[in-house]
Amino acid sequence: MEQVADHAPDSDATDEVVFPSSLKRPWLVANAAAFTIGAGYAGGTLRALLDPAIEEAATRLDVAIVAATATGAGALVFGMAFGIGQWLVLRRAIQAALWVPVTCIGWALAGALVGFNSGGSSWETLPSAGPITPFISPILIALIDIVLLGTGQWLILRRACGGAGWWPLVNVGAFLGAALFGFAVASMLPFIAPTDFPSAKALVIVGAAGGPVYALGTWLFLSRLRRRAS
Repeated sequence: MEQVADHAPDSDATDEVVFPSSLKRPWLVANAAAFTIGAGYAGGTLRALLDPAIEEAATRLDVAIVAATATGAGALVFGMAFGIGQWLVLRRAIQAALWVPVTCIGWALAGALVGFNSGGSSWETLPSAGPITPFISPILIALIDIVLLGTGQWLILRRACGGAGWWPLVNVGAFLGAALFGFAVASMLPFIAPTDFPSAKALVIVGAAGGPVYALGTWLFLSRLRRRAS
């Protein structure tokens, strides 16, 4: 993270740190809590919306629509928790009034897109259709999600921070690292079965384990940002 920031100098930036060390603990606590709470509620939302609807889906497109609705709703809940937790800290240093809505919108759109693209690849709906592949290339989906999840937040950060252009990539990278670590931890616990994914019980563990990873990864980047010259 530090190397990324060091290689992204901005001639418009001053030597003033935007996010001082006094905000480190609040940022770590807020993001760890938001990750845990958001993941738990998102898991419960996914479980409630997916199970009954998937059983009645007749075609691959039906499954894609159900998945898009469920993952979009779950991601919206997650994004709301994230947005509020981060805004409570960011507002102490920058003007971040729109941070919560742009975070909610970005997560909801990204979640719906991922859910729709998975289509029937995650569920057996029409065995006669044979192997089911995603609608869109996973690489393209990944690039779109990076844009959706980070662009709105970047537009807010760039007004006050020099070198904020790396934020969309840092944000998604930290999230993926946290999610992978969280799922690895949850899958090793004896009281979490494979059938518990997704659910509030399983994802709250994922969030509790992964939250600190995301919080630290993003802080290492934010703490290096300098105030943009006026």
